[in-house]
Amino acid sequence: MKGKLKLLLILLLFVVTPVFAASDDLLIANDTVTVEEEKAGTAFMLGNDVTAKGTVDGISFIAGNNVNVENKSDYLFSAGNNVKLENASFKDGFLAGTTVELSDSFVERDVYAAGSTVRLSSTIGRNANIAGSTVVVTGTVNGDLTIAASTIEIKDGAEVKGTLYYSEDASITISPNAIINKKVAREINKLTIFDSFKSRLFGNLFSFANMLVVGLLLLLLVPKLFEKISGYGKESILSNLGIGLLSLIAIPITTIILLITIVGLSSSLLLLACYVILVYLSTLFASYYIGNMLLSKKIKSRFLILLISLAGVYLLKLIPFVNILTSICVLGIGLGLIIRIITKRK
Repeated sequence: MKGKLKLLLILLLFVVTPVFAASDDLLIANDTVTVEEEKAGTAFMLGNDVTAKGTVDGISFIAGNNVNVENKSDYLFSAGNNVKLENASFKDGFLAGTTVELSDSFVERDVYAAGSTVRLSSTIGRNANIAGSTVVVTGTVNGDLTIAASTIEIKDGAEVKGTLYYSEDASITISPNAIINKKVAREINKLTIFDSFKSRLFGNLFSFANMLVVGLLLLLLVPKLFEKISGYGKESILSNLGIGLLSLIAIPITTIILLITIVGLSSSLLLLACYVILVYLSTLFASYYIGNMLLSKKIKSRFLILLISLAGVYLLKLIPFVNILTSICVLGIGLGLIIRIITKRK
């Protein structure tokens, strides 16, 4: 399992890493990497020995042979041979390595960790999901703790305020000084712990690839369309969002009204088909629109702008709760933008 999850994380890193090569502020790769300063947005740190300190106001992607994480970030994806978190702080974390250690750190919500040996001596705000050969717990989990492992040690100082779910065939040792609200032994497949994240990751990668191909075709076939999108500045964001969300409701209602009339049947089917296409393309156009506003001064290639902006949107769609807000915003902005272009409104 640890190998598969590590592969997923590294795959995600190297799918999106080349996208950010145009900006030194977002990508740092070397044999030895040490980052201490504050960074805004997404940060990629790749190397043999990687030490992450400071603050990342966004998502941290960290991969290497030996990874030491001491920073504060919104979301953390980390993979390596030895992954150690000490005095780190983040909302959600996805960790994979031969050895994974979380000590004196704080996770605001959930953590997913996989490794041959996993040691947890930190505070988890919600749920912890751990898969490995040997798992040692001395920290606090405010929600449920799910462990799929051969050997489990719950030591002094450990506290699980929710339910401890563990493999029924595991060799488990629980200290009498550990505080466990409830224990449940059951059959736990290591794969099931990560099924939700894995499905979301592969689904987003597949959608990203499809959308990128469609975007490339449109760039080649109708380049003037992207020229028109570039003509809308940041002052148009709210109006695009408003028009898009209004259209999102108004078009289906209009379709239903046409459907119940005999003369409007053909028109309703045509309108419905157009609606589906516009909704699908909204993510593509909204991504390019936002990316062009942020990157056009530094990057002249339209394809590169589209690539970067699409990657950013699909990364945001991986994050719980944030993915809902992201989907609503890009849908509204993209749909509104398309309608304004069709009606030639500025």
